Amino acid sequence: MNGSRKNIKEFASQIKKKNFPQVAFLCGEEEYYIIDALNSAQAIAKELNYSFEIFNSAEVSPQEIIDLASEFSLFGEKKVIVIKDFGSLNKKEKLIPYFQNPSHTTCLILVEISKINLAQNKTYKTLESLNYVYESYRLKENEILEYIEQRFKSKKIKIDFEVVNLIYSIVGNNLFELDAEIGKILMAVEGKTSVSKELVSSLVVSNRQYSIFDLYNALRDKKFDLALKIGYYLLDGDATLVYIIVMLHKYFFNLLTFQELKKITNNEKELASRIGSHPFYLKDYELASKRYGFTEISKIFELLLQKDIELKSTTIDERTQYAILIGEIMSISKR
Repeated sequence: MNGSRKNIKEFASQIKKKNFPQVAFLCGEEEYYIIDALNSAQAIAKELNYSFEIFNSAEVSPQEIIDLASEFSLFGEKKVIVIKDFGSLNKKEKLIPYFQNPSHTTCLILVEISKINLAQNKTYKTLESLNYVYESYRLKENEILEYIEQRFKSKKIKIDFEVVNLIYSIVGNNLFELDAEIGKILMAVEGKTSVSKELVSSLVVSNRQYSIFDLYNALRDKKFDLALKIGYYLLDGDATLVYIIVMLHKYFFNLLTFQELKKITNNEKELASRIGSHPFYLKDYELASKRYGFTEISKIFELLLQKDIELKSTTIDERTQYAILIGEIMSISKR
C-alpha cells in the first residue's frame, strides 16, 4: 500500500473542522506549527468535551499506549491521547497492529519535533503507508516574509515590504519570536490601517545577533573578517558546519542561476521564483553578481562541494575547518 506524508496545515485544518483523525504522526523541523496544532487540538477537544491526555514517551510503554487508546468510556465520549518525543519510544514497532486497526473513539497523536527519515524503520513506514504522517516543514526565507505579510493582511493592516523586511531583519526566522513581536505591533496599531518603519523600530526587540542571511551579506560584500565572526557565532549556537556549507552551497548556486537568468530575462517575479527568493532581495543578488565573476562563483561552488565531501573524513574541529573555508573563498575572490 503506497502512502504519503501531508503538510501539518492539513491536520490543523481538520481539527478546526472538529474532525479528529484516529491516528496522526506530527513530525518535522518547524516546532511552531506542531505546537500550534496541538494547542488547537486541546482547545477544540475541550469545546467538544473530549478527554485530552499528554504523555512523554519515557512515561508509557507501547502496550500501555494501546491499552489507553483502546479503553472505552462508560459514557461513550471520545478522547485524545498525545505521545510526545515519539522517536525515543522503545519497541515502538509493537504499536503497528494498533495503527492498522485503531479505536474509533480515540485520536492518538504521536509527536516528534525533528526531521524523520520515514524509511528508516518499519514503524515509520507503516505510519506513512496508512497516511497518518503530517510533516511540519521549516519555512524558506521567502515563506517567512510571506508569513509576516499575511499576519498583517489578515487584520486588514497595510504593510510595505520594506517594513516586512525590517521586522524579519530585526527578529530573525524563529516563528515563536516573530509571532510575539507581530502581536505587539498589532496591539500598537489597533484602530489604524497601516504600520510604519518608525513604529516597528521603536517596538520590536532584536532577539538575535547574526543569522545565516547575515553571512550571505558579509560574503556578498567580501567582508571576510565579518564572515568569519558570523560563522563562529553560528557554530557556537545551534548551527553545524554541515548546515553552513549546505546553505552557502545553496546561496552560490542561486547566484550562478541568477547570473545566467539575467542574460535572458529581466522579469523580477520569474527571477525570484527560480532562485526561491522574494523580488525585494534581487538587489542583493545583483550586487553580489557585480562583485563576483562567473568564474569566481563557479570555483567557490566547486570548493563547497569538495568541503562537503571532506567533512565525512576529517578529524579537524569545525571552527578550524570553517576558518580554512573562509580563507579559501577569500583567496579565490582575490585571484
